[in-house]
Amino acid sequence: MELLEEPIVNIPYLVRENCLYIISECLANIKKHANAEKVRMEMKIINSEIVIKISDNGIGFKKKSIGNHAGRYGLIGLFERARLIGGEIQINSDIGIGTEITMKVPIKGEAYGSV
Repeated sequence: MELLEEPIVNIPYLVRENCLYIISECLANIKKHANAEKVRMEMKIINSEIVIKISDNGIGFKKKSIGNHAGRYGLIGLFERARLIGGEIQINSDIGIGTEITMKVPIKGEAYGSV
């Protein structure tokens, strides 16, 4: 696994907790489903947002399948957790090309106690 990061300080507990959960869920999904040989994770601040990208070279999946499997709601949960902290998630994947998940969370806003 390759990790590229910039120091990010003063993150409120709620934001930090949800970001860590999203990262761990992404990594668990890669281990469980992707059959990947390489994983790359980047964390940095861009334009007043924390940006986290996790990508793999695994088998990928059809994005239309998200939420269409009974009892499998992990990716839907990621979207909801990101929404709770004012962030968003984008998923790019297709069969045979791997997956890239990008999460963006504003540095300031409701989750940070500012208006």
